[in-house]
Amino acid sequence: MDTTQAKDKVSKRLFRHRRLVEDLLRTHVPGRWVRQVDFRTLRAMPTEFLNRAGDRRFGDVLWVASLRDGRQVMVMIEIQSDVDSDMAARMAAYVGMVYESLTPAARGTKDRYPAIFPLVVHTGRAEWNAADNLRDVADPVPGLAGHIAGRRYMRLDLGLLPRDDLGNDRLSVLAYLTGGRSLSEMVPVLSKAAEWLRDGDAEDHSLFRAYQDWVRVLLPQLELPVREPDTDEVLEWSDLMDGLTVLEARAREWPQEWLQQGREEGREEGQLALLSRQASHRFGMATAEALVAALTGSDHVRLEAVADLILDCETGTELLDRVNGKPSP
Repeated sequence: MDTTQAKDKVSKRLFRHRRLVEDLLRTHVPGRWVRQVDFRTLRAMPTEFLNRAGDRRFGDVLWVASLRDGRQVMVMIEIQSDVDSDMAARMAAYVGMVYESLTPAARGTKDRYPAIFPLVVHTGRAEWNAADNLRDVADPVPGLAGHIAGRRYMRLDLGLLPRDDLGNDRLSVLAYLTGGRSLSEMVPVLSKAAEWLRDGDAEDHSLFRAYQDWVRVLLPQLELPVREPDTDEVLEWSDLMDGLTVLEARAREWPQEWLQQGREEGREEGQLALLSRQASHRFGMATAEALVAALTGSDHVRLEAVADLILDCETGTELLDRVNGKPSP
């Protein structure tokens, strides 16, 4: 299984966890209708649709929940790592396919279709510039505009969500991991999530496994395998913590491996560039620039020592003080 396939499979696994979808709706989706959802009724639906002509379509994730007045809402989630210029047409087609596949018994009150909330979750780093409405990409022929489906989907850019305190928000954990640019950024997020997921049930433990696999597919250079989940497998928390320990070890090994490679190639400049990138990821560009100024001309022994400091220090100020030999307060 290549990296793209692995990322696709793990992303779908993540959004098939009910509590993650609940946190997504409660915290990250605006609208009065969300406050009317009875989340106890939230359940996953099949995503293979068969229309009357026998054509098959596959969506990513589909959920349904009841509102407090008895009506139902379907939540359709498409997960995109790349920008898709045809997304408006695809989402409109998927919505139509879902409606066409519903039996009369599956329809809502008064034999009406349930409302569908179409959501695109963007996990990539490129700026999303695709239209979210068919009317924005169809020719505006006079007299025909009213016949163009105007369904608009909502887009959620995981990497651009505000980085506030994680709290107990499962979607925010995923957003932090997706927006992270290094393993040293991601491991502390996993460790914090473990603090409140460890006392959860099998679903939370399965979600924590999916978080770890998400890190592995986001960073294929780790060369750590992503296992196909076994639906009958009982996840022991100790095994999940072993997986976290592996990632923690790799976070410490990576800077040293990069520095060793640079030393073997005779380029202290390359070592310094790697340290600058790590410092920028953890503490910001200002700290990275100050670090480069302090280390320019240093030999490989000192540079290797600073690689450990970047992981050990809690703030950029502490890092610069220790690099410059200032005593700790």
